[in-house]
Amino acid sequence: MSLEATINGSKVVERTACPKCVANGNDTSGDNLACYDDGHKYCFACGYYEKGDKSYMTEVKDENVQAEFNPYHGDVEALPHRRINQDTARKFRYQTSNNMERHIEIENYYGFDGTLQAQKVRNVKTKDFHWVGNTKNVQLFGQQLWEKGGPRILITEGAVDALTMSQMFDNKYPVVSIPSGTQGAVKSVKENYEFLASFETVVICFDMDDPGQKAARDVAEILPPGKVKIMDLPRKDPNEMLMAGEGKQLMQCYWNAKTHSPDSILHVSQVTGENNTPTALYEFPWESLTNFMVGQDAGRLYLWTSATGHGKSSIIREILIHHLETGNPTGCIFLEESPESTVDDLISLKLAKPVRKIMGQRQLNTLRKQFNKDTVDLGVADNLTEEEYAAAKKEVGEYPLYIYDHIGNANIENVMSRLEYMAVALGCKVLIVDHITLLGNMLLSQQDNYGNSERLILDDVMKRLRQIVERTGCIVHVISHIKKTDKNVDEGDRITLSDLRGSGSLAQIADYVFALERNRQHTDSNIANTTCIRVLKNRKTGACGLGTALYYNKQTSRLQEVEFTQTPEGEVLYNYASIGI
Repeated sequence: MSLEATINGSKVVERTACPKCVANGNDTSGDNLACYDDGHKYCFACGYYEKGDKSYMTEVKDENVQAEFNPYHGDVEALPHRRINQDTARKFRYQTSNNMERHIEIENYYGFDGTLQAQKVRNVKTKDFHWVGNTKNVQLFGQQLWEKGGPRILITEGAVDALTMSQMFDNKYPVVSIPSGTQGAVKSVKENYEFLASFETVVICFDMDDPGQKAARDVAEILPPGKVKIMDLPRKDPNEMLMAGEGKQLMQCYWNAKTHSPDSILHVSQVTGENNTPTALYEFPWESLTNFMVGQDAGRLYLWTSATGHGKSSIIREILIHHLETGNPTGCIFLEESPESTVDDLISLKLAKPVRKIMGQRQLNTLRKQFNKDTVDLGVADNLTEEEYAAAKKEVGEYPLYIYDHIGNANIENVMSRLEYMAVALGCKVLIVDHITLLGNMLLSQQDNYGNSERLILDDVMKRLRQIVERTGCIVHVISHIKKTDKNVDEGDRITLSDLRGSGSLAQIADYVFALERNRQHTDSNIANTTCIRVLKNRKTGACGLGTALYYNKQTSRLQEVEFTQTPEGEVLYNYASIGI
């Protein structure tokens, strides 16, 4: 059917210039806009639309077309050979055209900014297809039609199957399809993970052949467990059932879809076999702790605790930059600081200079000079140049780092979904959370079934973090505070597992627990700036005790390993000569 064909009795009476195409420097022929006898006008090049007295065209909200993209155009009409009605075709803007004596069907794909990015053009007779436009950042087919969140969403293997299932739902419920078939299914789902994971149930309906069923299982494995169902069909795909007049049976298959069970029950031979892949192993930033812990294992939950001001943030940032400089993609959620502050700290570590302190000293002395006051020395060398700062900032900007901007998003569900998104969709090997108490406060503010019990709240948060570890295989480092105690922690009193804030579940759920001990009141400034890392729990080897001692160098803003020995009475003696002090 050509552009001059009728659409439910509406016929093209004139072709004229499209105002939107003209404004964008297109439509040089001046005939892109089709004017119909019912008064409505429509441009098949850019989607521009004007209502008439009796409009049969759907109003298109996503009218924008990606720059430098010349899309195919065609009619939006029923597909009798597929038993797809016109309302369904309109819903998805599924177009058909006789292009140069070839009957083609056009699937439209949109980007996350709402613009038409690409089209999949299929020859109905030969079933060959080709892409036009930019397919790099496209959503799932039909994704632009639905808001995030809701009870259920259905994913099909192909666009026609999406049309079929949507039609069975009277086009009222979310249905999408993957753009590039089974080979690209996992990639497409990862790229749109946050959207899919926002639904309570995700139903997968791929073709019933071996590639389709394998892809369905692969996709199910990366989505949150427990919410994925897989349909089982008596025929190859939904449209084949519709064509056979088996719509009722198709809906039964939908409602009878079985919850996907991960392939996690193993015969012992699968564990002991030659092809079994060992757990990924990483180093700590400090050789002594690496040796003590026999490395840092993937798929484990690490808990760090201490009193306020004992260096948890400094240690966790050393771990962060260590992973980044060794090429491990890392996601972090620092709930007590802005993303900008996180970047500033990384620049300081990169330069081995206390950047914020240096700049603060400069600003203070500039101000003092204005009032004819003497400059002050804050104890740091003013040795930072604009050139090295800019170079370090550029290098930090190239790190495989993803930071959660929690401002305005302080919601426990948001935090947990973003953590999983960073792991699954962005490929992060390491996740860092600072700190668990604030997560608990979020949870308490959203729900009232905890009876203000800190124990129950922190139990729930730890279980959620544990689930992320198990589902993604990531390393998760989380900071916790100790509870109020009679111990004099500022003078280096030993911290135990019973000092953890909340209940014993923090220690039970975590694979490793580290306590930071520091005598902040010691008259020797070197000792006052030295933090011991005591291993309280070690699921790997069971070895506990002092793992390493770290000296905070104010001139470099870095933590340095210090050689130490322990007396029979447990006193720690430091060899500062080992770091040149």
